[in-house]
Amino acid sequence: GDKDIRQHEWFLDFDFNKLMKKELEAPWVPKLKDPFDTANFDNWDHEDKPPPKQRKLTKKEQKRFEAF
Repeated sequence: GDKDIRQHEWFLDFDFNKLMKKELEAPWVPKLKDPFDTANFDNWDHEDKPPPKQRKLTKKEQKRFEAF
């Protein structure tokens, strides 16, 4: 569980209690123009294209799913 992570040498100086209490300062805080500023995120507009059209199943193919 989390014990393995907490005991890993990379986290030896890490204060998990402060993390749980939300008392840790962020190492970097991005500058925002407004609450909706997404300039710090990658552009994923290319993912917005619709999926390719699929053909309807034939009656034979559909029959395979009768009891499903």
